[in-house]
Formats: sequence, structure tokens, C-alpha cells
Amino acid sequence: MEILNTVNTGGEGATLFFGIWFAVCAVFSLVGVFECNRDGWYGFMVLFGIVGIIATLLSTSALADYATPKPAKYEVLITDMAAFDTDKYEIIEQRGKIFVIQEVTR
Repeated sequence: MEILNTVNTGGEGATLFFGIWFAVCAVFSLVGVFECNRDGWYGFMVLFGIVGIIATLLSTSALADYATPKPAKYEVLITDMAAFDTDKYEIIEQRGKIFVIQEVTR
């Protein structure tokens, strides 16, 4: 097996940006809840509370996705299929004689 290229999926920067952005929205919603409670605007307090809960869930989801490592992908030329280690790698795609494989996560 000859490794020709390492494939980078990218997109991690956007996930981090949106995770932080939703966290900031959750903090502002929490401040809004306290301000509405102090002023007696209970309808807006519930609205800010719901927005804060949704923003917290989205932030947690985005930041957990950012923190989860993605398996490495490789473009390889497999000369002997009998020697290919199926316990360690799985074939994702085939383009002619070039295979795209990734490490199996367990």
C-alpha cells in the first residue's frame, strides 16, 4: 500500500465560530431573563429563557463536534488487496486504481 495523499476535510473553523457565537447568544439571553424578571416583563422573560436554552444546546452541540477528532483519510494505491489491513482501515471510495481509505475508529 502506497500513500499518495492525506485528505483534509476542513470546516472545523466554522464549527468553532458558531459554537462560540451560540454561547455568547446564550449569555445575552440569560442576562435578558434577569433584566425582564427585574422589570416584571414575564412574557419576554419566558421568550429569553427559551432562546437561551436553544442557544445553549446548539453551542454545546457545535463545540462537542469541534472537539471530536475526525478520522484521518488517505488516498492510496493498493498493490496487493490480500495484504490490506481491513481491521485498521476501511475503503471509503475508489477512483480507478486510487482508493480513499480512513482509519477505523473503535
